[in-house]
Parts: sequence; C-alpha cells; structure tokens
Amino acid sequence: MQWLKPRTEYAARRAGRAGVLRPEDFAHARKVANEMTWPERSGGSMRPIDLWESRRAIAGALRSAFGNAVAANERELKGCLQGAPGKRALAKARRDAIRHALVAYGFLLVRRRPITPREFARKAANNT
Repeated sequence: MQWLKPRTEYAARRAGRAGVLRPEDFAHARKVANEMTWPERSGGSMRPIDLWESRRAIAGALRSAFGNAVAANERELKGCLQGAPGKRALAKARRDAIRHALVAYGFLLVRRRPITPREFARKAANNT
C-alpha cells in the first residue's frame, strides 16, 4: 500500500510528531485516501466514500443465506485439514470459506490478467 506510509507520516508531521506514528495518523491517512477521486474505478467522478455510501443494503434473507454458505464452506474446508490443525490453518480455512461464498453470491469477482514481462521481472526481483 504505497499510499499509506507517506500520508501517515504527513499526518504525524502536521501534528508535530515527525517520526512518531500513532493510530490517529493512520486514520487521517485513510480518510484522505477515501476522499480522493478515482475516476477510472467508478467510471466518472465518484469518490470512494460516495460509492460506499451509495451501496444498496443486503436483504435479511440474502444475508442469512450468505452466512449459511460461509458456515457450510468452513465445515467442508476444516474437514479436509489433516490431524489437529493450528490457528493459521483454521484462519485460512475461514478466509477461504468467506471468499468462496463471496464469489458464489456474486459479491466478489476474481479475474486473472496476464502479467507483462516488466511486471514479471519486478516480481522476480522482489522474491530474491
């Protein structure tokens, strides 16, 4: 998250605490980021906060069905774990169960895109 560090440091400097970051500095950085416009994402001039506030509420029946799907996915994924799973394995199963339900209900779109040679070289350099 390249936007986080400079904005958080800027908030700390404005508060007279250069080099000492606090949670309120992060909150300020997040607020500033949410107020910026991202025209390519919204197809126009809506800010992220405007997009969030304009979302439709999820109906109670759909919310309940989604929760049941997450629980069923989680039971299935935990059943595939070998032996006595640790905290990390259980947490991963929970995240995967949520992701599967989000995709199944159309709340999350997972798209693969080709990686350009420049991106591949950069990723390979970061992994060494």
